[in-house]
Amino acid sequence: MDVRTTNVNDNEQNNKGSQSGSNNNNYSNNVGENDNHYGDEGNNIFLREPITPTSIRQQRFGQPMREGRRRVSPPRNSTIIESGEQPLNQYQQQLKKCDGIRSLSVNPSKTLLAVGLADPPVVIVYRLSDFTPMGITVRDHRDAVFSVQWLDDRTFVTGSRDGSLGLWKCNNDDYVNITKDGLEKIHRLWSSHNDEYASRIRDTKLIGSTTAASLAANGIVQIWDLNQRQKQKNIKLWHTRELVCMAPQQQGRELNDRKGLLAVGSQEHVTLLDPRLSSASSTAQEFPSQDQDWGVRSLAFQEHIVTCGGGLGHVSFYDIRNKAFIPSFTTTTSSTSFCSVSSGWLDESSSIYQTYFYGQHRLIPQAVYTLEYSPDDSGKLFTAGGPIQSSLRGCYAALWC
Repeated sequence: MDVRTTNVNDNEQNNKGSQSGSNNNNYSNNVGENDNHYGDEGNNIFLREPITPTSIRQQRFGQPMREGRRRVSPPRNSTIIESGEQPLNQYQQQLKKCDGIRSLSVNPSKTLLAVGLADPPVVIVYRLSDFTPMGITVRDHRDAVFSVQWLDDRTFVTGSRDGSLGLWKCNNDDYVNITKDGLEKIHRLWSSHNDEYASRIRDTKLIGSTTAASLAANGIVQIWDLNQRQKQKNIKLWHTRELVCMAPQQQGRELNDRKGLLAVGSQEHVTLLDPRLSSASSTAQEFPSQDQDWGVRSLAFQEHIVTCGGGLGHVSFYDIRNKAFIPSFTTTTSSTSFCSVSSGWLDESSSIYQTYFYGQHRLIPQAVYTLEYSPDDSGKLFTAGGPIQSSLRGCYAALWC
């Protein structure tokens, strides 16, 4: 599993190989200000230059760029033809050249899987359980699709780094038929309009059957009524660095039961919001991260327990009733407020590792980028991630029982 470690411009993982405070990544002090905008280039998937270890080293570690490097774009209507292969149509090319899976979501009936991509910025819908591609959204988003959430078996909402939400609906059963283009085109029903509060959307979560919350890089949580297709209010956060994840309090197994608090992770804190209150009084609690300044990378909310995954490789459990972390007993006599994940796998053959990190395998943490509890209420927890340094490749996964 490649945990998004080769795309420097996206910088989904903060470069902790250098601990200076001047990192200008998505996980930097100026959150999202250095995100790459595709602009007109976003309409052509061929304009993105492949990232190689050499180009990573030049951009990441401040060495001068070599002269003569330029992007080569084939004609707009050209196709990629490899030896022994037939020409690919438009959507097959998008499937073949995809850069970075940013979000996964399964519909309520567990028959479809939606996959949000960074480049091209589309959502591909697969049929479960054979993972047959069934449909692809049109290119309405201009930047990476960071979040996908299903409202029902046919409708889903997306949040993009271009600052907009999208509401999409798969067609009737005819959409499962492969068209002459290879996949059914899924068109957007509605798009949020950019306003003075619009910024790069890093996460989107459902907090009701038709209500969604979006997390923007500028420190604004926006509450949306998807039925009326309009914004209800903005909630300003106190902690605005490295805002990348949210989790709604799930008080029941149905979407209608998600009417509790909303946890928001930042660089050093987790903030608990109550979207039912006014914007000025919506902050209910906050508590510090157990990963120092390495950032809160993932969150899960089960009743009154908030589970946090951090960039330093810690998993912690916070009880909002007692306002304290649940201790983890490492021995019979000592305890800590977090659990540490294993070292996982790290690609030590890359030139970046050999040049800058050689011999430091044990010092490179596996950031926990996703947390998910088992839906059968058995208490099992799945965690996964990879090295937080964006120039390294590796992976980690575990099932906690």
